[in-house]
Amino acid sequence: MKSLAITTFGMLLLAPAFAQDAAPPGSPPASEKVVRAVFTTSVANREPADQITSLKNDVQQVYFYTELTGLEGQSVAHKWEHAGEVKAAVTFDVNAPRWRVWSSKQLDPSWTGEWTVSVVDASGTTLAQGKLMYEPAGQ
Repeated sequence: MKSLAITTFGMLLLAPAFAQDAAPPGSPPASEKVVRAVFTTSVANREPADQITSLKNDVQQVYFYTELTGLEGQSVAHKWEHAGEVKAAVTFDVNAPRWRVWSSKQLDPSWTGEWTVSVVDASGTTLAQGKLMYEPAGQ
């Protein structure tokens, strides 16, 4: 009985070492600093409503959502690119050890093809990327 109590107590002490905030299924960590980096159709209560990899061009607004860890006190940017051209860059100040940010882009229906959003730190290092196919609505 004493052995069982010691084993149980030992497991309780070790449990916090294994407990982590896990990313949702289908959203593997992008890097050790970027827990999630996903395209979504909206953000509610600081969480992405869904995770998308393609979007029809009858929808003209899309969001890019990023969850960051360990970057408190630094700046991070979302760099929106299409056809080799930077269409927008949005910079965020990270104010806590875990920080969730998102940016959105109004898309012209003629801007079909692949979109890339890079999560870039202040030194210009790409921490993560997401890709989205913007497709004609008739397909």
